[in-house]
Amino acid sequence: MFINRSRSRTNAVRLLTATLATFAIAAGALLSAPAASAIGSDDYPAKWKNHPRDAMFDDWGMYNRECVSWVAWTLHNRNKFEMPFHANAEDWGAKAKKLGYRVDHTPTVGSVAWWSTNHVAWVEAVNTNGTVTVSEYNIGGKGKYDTATFAATRPSGYIHFKDMAVDVSSGAFVQYGTRVYRIAGGAPLYVPNWQDLTPRRTIGALSATAWAKLAPRPADGTYITAMPSGTVYRIVGGAPLAVANWDALGGTKPTVKVSDEDIAHSGTTIKGSPWAHLRYYPLTGTYLTTGAADSLKIYQVTSGVADPVTDWAAVGGVKPSVQVDPAAISKAGATKTSAWGHLVGRIPPLKIKLAGSPLVGHTISVSVASTGVSGVSLRYVWKRNGVVINGHTSHSLTMKKAYVGASITVTVVATKTNFRGVTKASTPRVVRTQAVGV
Repeated sequence: MFINRSRSRTNAVRLLTATLATFAIAAGALLSAPAASAIGSDDYPAKWKNHPRDAMFDDWGMYNRECVSWVAWTLHNRNKFEMPFHANAEDWGAKAKKLGYRVDHTPTVGSVAWWSTNHVAWVEAVNTNGTVTVSEYNIGGKGKYDTATFAATRPSGYIHFKDMAVDVSSGAFVQYGTRVYRIAGGAPLYVPNWQDLTPRRTIGALSATAWAKLAPRPADGTYITAMPSGTVYRIVGGAPLAVANWDALGGTKPTVKVSDEDIAHSGTTIKGSPWAHLRYYPLTGTYLTTGAADSLKIYQVTSGVADPVTDWAAVGGVKPSVQVDPAAISKAGATKTSAWGHLVGRIPPLKIKLAGSPLVGHTISVSVASTGVSGVSLRYVWKRNGVVINGHTSHSLTMKKAYVGASITVTVVATKTNFRGVTKASTPRVVRTQAVGV
């Protein structure tokens, strides 16, 4: 805590200062319950640890077993940074700022928590409940290693000599601005609350530069589990496609737990929104596959629809693709509140047949073969010489004298909510007054 090389301060003053610092830390700990965190260990060198406190100087001119010596050592050992000065802990903030180092109120892993009451500590973790966990020496004037968790607002500030690189691997929690995200496949997915992601974890604060380096959306093939529903999804073209059966994908895979809210808000395009890191439908051009090599089925996504592809040769050779649960294909077109709603349904091409005579007074009707999709609505558009005949929308049309010599066609339009509509036009029929050859 105290490094005055002239040793002009009395032990009583040292003890008072240590007591004040201890009280500040203890008060912070009482205000906020500690979060689960992985903290460091006492790796302070034996050449200083095994001697009485203040018996010698360390390599940076600090008295051994003091808070400043511990921080100087830890900056050297973990941050790979060498202290540019030696001073009492109370002076560290001002000296660091004068040398151009950032001193603020934003803790980051590897920064130095600094108190104007003459204490410094090394930040081990920035926790998700507004606390920080630090490692330190000489609390209470005992010259020993300790750790503490307390409100992040307790120190006078944080000195950023050379912060540690923030973990951005899948499953890591990061903070950017005031928001917390969880990394999944290289991209940040917003954490709106912690009730579904317990136990709370440590988080790393990202700079603007580090934030800009994150992927805009999780990598294809990433598995996530949305909580609290427990629904598993695989990322395909930046969108979440549900997984119901691990066997269809070769067995259970590791997943990253995120919030159901991430799924519910997928497709958000509002600039700056924390939810803008998942598409609702896979990117057009994305390839999906189902089945094993001997039963492989290939699909290409176009505007949210997974269209069948005959084989890889049909698209110029093998393409990067993501294997999905076949249920994602068969259940495509589900409502947008369903886990299966992230592919648009596909109505197969229509097969139509005309019946009847084009003679005046007779009727032409059209029939449509089953599409295999339930709930499809059919609409009929009759045309004379390419112009819509208003008021005629049924599956049949009676020929009139006014139609004589005209070309009559019907276009069948098939639609269903959350499905891509399809149309099919008939071959033309020319209206006559009598049968040909009579």
